[in-house]
Amino acid sequence: YINGGKIHFHSKRIGIKLLRIRNYSLSQIFKILQKFELLEQKDSPIYQTLEKVTHFRNRIHIYNWFDNFEINEKDVFTEKRLDELEKVLVYVISVMEVKYARP
Repeated sequence: YINGGKIHFHSKRIGIKLLRIRNYSLSQIFKILQKFELLEQKDSPIYQTLEKVTHFRNRIHIYNWFDNFEINEKDVFTEKRLDELEKVLVYVISVMEVKYARP
């Protein structure tokens, strides 16, 4: 279970219980953002847009294992798509800066 951001883990190999930091997938993070309305209201399309952005991220990090988009890279990363990705990134950073400003 989660305890202050850490989860209990029982290692059968060494026979002890450990506390480990939980690693969230991007999809889980987006669900948390949506659940607590950290960017916008729950029904906002920004959360679905972020899920789509994940496909680009996956394409870069794990190639085309999941058949995200076209086969050829030149057809995937078009100027139009890159502009859209840039707008999403700027939007999220702007919202975070306004709502959750650091001193």
